[in-house]
Amino acid sequence: MNSLTFHKKTFIAVVFILLAGWCALYMSVSLAGDFSPVMFKAENDSKWVSSAAVELRFPAGDLYIAKPDSPEKRDQWLNAARHYRQSIRGELGTDFEQWIDMNFQGVRAWVRLDSDWAKAHGFSPGQEIVWQLEARWVSGNNELCVAFDFPTRESNAWNSWSTVRETATVPQDGQWHSLEIRVKVPDFDAGKLYAKPILGMDATHKAVKGNVQIRNVTLAIENPTSEQKNALATFRFSQSDNRGIDRSLYDEPSQHWLTGASFLAFSGASVPYVSDLAWPPWAWLSVTRLSWDWFSA
Repeated sequence: MNSLTFHKKTFIAVVFILLAGWCALYMSVSLAGDFSPVMFKAENDSKWVSSAAVELRFPAGDLYIAKPDSPEKRDQWLNAARHYRQSIRGELGTDFEQWIDMNFQGVRAWVRLDSDWAKAHGFSPGQEIVWQLEARWVSGNNELCVAFDFPTRESNAWNSWSTVRETATVPQDGQWHSLEIRVKVPDFDAGKLYAKPILGMDATHKAVKGNVQIRNVTLAIENPTSEQKNALATFRFSQSDNRGIDRSLYDEPSQHWLTGASFLAFSGASVPYVSDLAWPPWAWLSVTRLSWDWFSA
């Protein structure tokens, strides 16, 4: 009796493994499932927004954070700033909602798959790519476009693009809606270039200003090759311990003298500004270190 039970369980386990293998072979494989600034680059008239940053003020784009409105609000401000830093670094465990705000001003507002991720998976001409996301209309233009950039393999320099290939309409009711956009990779010189999927708004399709927000974006490829699957697994593994900010420059012993603030001053908005000293280019990054380290005070 026990032997029969054992063989029955073994049979069920084997069937389950075979089914899982079949699904992995024939179903689409998610190439970009981590919705974070590490994976998706918000550019042009698009920017990342975090619920952790709602209480923060940015006087110059997203480069500087203004001081708290009053000393009584410093702890609240400091907590929000630290959480905002987490979200921008794309650190695991960040439990604050993030979305991308596309405030299209009539030229372009694109979200691009990270170059390294795009290059690693080698999208091939003719393959179908599936975008899945949630979108919310805020005002004006409510059409999202998908296309491809074609940077060079050697230097990642932009070479050309596909023009808009497919579109999707976001209902104009201010609510979040699930969208799916399927698009085929067009022909390109795969020997010299690679395909980078992009999502957003562009004047070549519709130059009407508009504001749309997106979240929970995933990107998948239908019927991937075994090489693409292996590349995905290998690249994911290589990135698992490489998240967040590269502090190698900040922690370089020869640059520790820059942590002194003798040549810096703070404006009324608590934004560091540079004196007339002729600094080398790498010094700008060290100024960033000062602003982040101030959060630890």
